[in-house]
Amino acid sequence: MIDIKEAVGIGTKFLVDMFPDAQGVRLEEVDLTGQYWHVVLSFDGPEPSALALMKGQTGRIFKDIKIDLDSGEALGMKVWQM
Repeated sequence: MIDIKEAVGIGTKFLVDMFPDAQGVRLEEVDLTGQYWHVVLSFDGPEPSALALMKGQTGRIFKDIKIDLDSGEALGMKVWQM
């Protein structure tokens, strides 16, 4: 069984493996739901337009990485919506 720090490390490694050019990676949220850790990370995306900023869009890309509590395996990743 992995703890929260291990889950964050696994999630970060998975994100960087999937997006090797990701810059400014930040931890946003960690949640244990049933048998899975959900690690939400963000990284710098393209600069938002003025219209996007008015709509509250930050230019950051957010990913929710699902990690098995027992094995520590990253099972998937999806776009995280605020």
